Amino acid sequence: MIVNYLPLKLYLRTLIFFMAIRTYLFISVFLFLGFFSYSQNRPDFPKIKVTGIIIDKESQKPLEYATITFTHTRFPKIVGGGITNSKGEFEASIPAGSYNIKADFISFKSFMITDRTLTANAVIETIALEEDFTQLQEVSVRAEKT
Repeated sequence: MIVNYLPLKLYLRTLIFFMAIRTYLFISVFLFLGFFSYSQNRPDFPKIKVTGIIIDKESQKPLEYATITFTHTRFPKIVGGGITNSKGEFEASIPAGSYNIKADFISFKSFMITDRTLTANAVIETIALEEDFTQLQEVSVRAEKT
C-alpha cells in the first residue's frame, strides 16, 4: 500500500508560513507602538521660567554652585532644578504647578519653601542659607608602623 503524504506536507508548510507571518506581525505592532510612545512630550503644560538668588545669611554674599530643586507637591518627584552661578543667581524652566522648593549647599542647612504655586514666570525671593556646623569633642590620630 502506497500512502501519499503530499496533502500533509502542504498543510504543514502552510501552517508554518502563517505562524511566521503572525509572529512578524506581532513583533512589528509592538515595535511600532513602542516607537510612538517613547519619550512623549506634554505640549499642553507650558514651561515657566523661575529665577532667584541664594546668599549666605551671615555674610550676605552670593553662594556659587548652590543647588535648587523643584519637587511636585502631590507626587514626590523632582521636576526641575538648577545650580547658581558666580552671582548666586539660578534659573529653572519647569511646567506650571504647585511645588516644594529646596535650596542646598555644602556645609549649609537646607532651606525649604513648601506648597508654592507657580503659574507664570516668577522670581523667588532671595534665599539666605545658614551655616551648619557641629562641634566635635575630640579627634585622635594614631600612626602604626608596618
